Amino acid sequence: MEQIRTKIQKRDFRGKVRHGAEWLQLWANPDDDLSALERARQRQSRNGFEQQRQSIEKLAVPLSGVEGFKHTLSEAQENWNPVEWSIARGRLARAAFDRRFHYPAAGDPSGLLARLAQARATALGLRRFPGLFEDFQRLSLRELEEAGCAHAFLAAQLPLERAILLVFVDRWSAQTQALWDSGAVDMWAAWFARKCPRSLPLLDQSLEDPQAFRAACLAFLDELAASLSNPSRHPAAPDPGEEGQQDSDPEDGSDDTALAQFVREALTPENSAENAAEDSPSDPAAASQTPLRLVPFSTDYDQTLPLATLVSEESLEKQRTRLHAKYGAQRTEARRLSRALAMTLRSRRQSDWQFDQEEGLIDASRLAQIVAAPHRKRTFKQEFQSQDLDAAVTLLLDCSGSMRGKWMDLTVLATQALGDALSLAGVPFEVLGYTTGSTNGGQSFKAWKAAGAPKPEAGSAWRLNDLRHYVVKDFAQPWRRPRLSLPGLCDPSLLRENIDHESLAWALQRLRSYPATRRVMIVLTDGAPSCSTTERYLSGTALHQALRTEISRAGDVEICALGLRHRAEDFFRNSSTVSSENDLNRSLFELVSTQILSNLQP
Repeated sequence: MEQIRTKIQKRDFRGKVRHGAEWLQLWANPDDDLSALERARQRQSRNGFEQQRQSIEKLAVPLSGVEGFKHTLSEAQENWNPVEWSIARGRLARAAFDRRFHYPAAGDPSGLLARLAQARATALGLRRFPGLFEDFQRLSLRELEEAGCAHAFLAAQLPLERAILLVFVDRWSAQTQALWDSGAVDMWAAWFARKCPRSLPLLDQSLEDPQAFRAACLAFLDELAASLSNPSRHPAAPDPGEEGQQDSDPEDGSDDTALAQFVREALTPENSAENAAEDSPSDPAAASQTPLRLVPFSTDYDQTLPLATLVSEESLEKQRTRLHAKYGAQRTEARRLSRALAMTLRSRRQSDWQFDQEEGLIDASRLAQIVAAPHRKRTFKQEFQSQDLDAAVTLLLDCSGSMRGKWMDLTVLATQALGDALSLAGVPFEVLGYTTGSTNGGQSFKAWKAAGAPKPEAGSAWRLNDLRHYVVKDFAQPWRRPRLSLPGLCDPSLLRENIDHESLAWALQRLRSYPATRRVMIVLTDGAPSCSTTERYLSGTALHQALRTEISRAGDVEICALGLRHRAEDFFRNSSTVSSENDLNRSLFELVSTQILSNLQP
């Protein structure tokens, strides 16, 4: 037995010789090999985790106002970051506030009374404990991301039950900030104010009285249902093709479609299936489970426009000044990362020499050979430029309405810095943007209606919106002038909806036309494909499936994506996600550097 042990002796990472039995013991109990200091640190880490969890769980009693109220964080983990702990604190606070300001919501088939009750409890709790507002913000964003509507920028994209919670917490909590800063919430708030002018003041006045609040909630739901069921109170719905109607007024062109459909289904859940069937009589996905092939009803109104021609010089100068004043820290970081990326890329293009050539410059190391054997010809050297970076890059920017504001500003600054790096490194690139001509279908939808709303072929569905593509910079342009016009994308009037699959096909066609050994496409997007008019007449997943199909056809093009507050990996295999505005520059530069240099030989 001793002989066998000596044959399998092996040193561990500390250099200590161990035999087979000792190795088996360590594999079964790894902590046995820890030093006293390591065990002390491990105990300290575990104690810190337990103290953190217990300190949050102890908040249940003071927040709820009920002695003995408990809320355990059984899902807590030692590797949680501060954001996860903040979300857990928000969940505990919500449960405590529901207990503290509880009122019965029985007899509520729609579930809207429970949502109003939860909004009341959260708002009253935030009035008393305003320090928890940031925790509720993070919790709301996490729940929206899990529900797949964190990218919503139209009211029709945000479900009614979530809209009620967000709108009324913002209305009643007396906080200067919103739980979730989005145009969708503002549109729902304005819509509620128009539909329920009598019951909303009653809700505001009855927050402290549970019984009065219940009566006000019932009056609110009754008024909401009556306003939707009474045809005489419906305004004349304008043509959805008009420019910017959905952006300026959520009711226009959609009162009898998406918004009203959400409310009707919630208020009459037993008839929701029948209502859905009546509202979508031409939905081809209802009778077939096969993926739909999206076909444009008309391409006559699709546009490809140079960005520089769409924005006046005065507006451009205003946007440049605003970005320079507002985002000084981000600009500084972007310039630093730009220089670092440019140096990294240029280092792979350094000149090199080829020796043993028959012509060129005389190789100084062969002078003795030239004297001794002048008949030998291979005594020269030639300089050549490394072609490792023979790659063309396309930056494709999502110009949908949800990008308005801060995230489009930061995207413009990051794109400027990235363009500087690629230009300095001599990498050919172009910058493109994509959106739609209108929010509600535009000329394509008008043409479809004028033609009598014809049905598409079996297995296909119409694309009922106009595409609009922006060319910020093409491969042939120097970078200087497009760089100055790039802030024009911050103009809110240029940002509508996004039909990703056709825009991706357009960008791929342009990229393939450029002669290069490698072709790389970087997509910056903050959400899934969305076209309210197209989705109204077909399955809600058809646009998603079309995008996945187009990505699978990319073939020779290397596609990667950066999701802004959005899980881009749901569509793009090679992707990363940015949750914080401070991480955008670093994540984009790391993605580009990794993608361009990944397939190069060391």
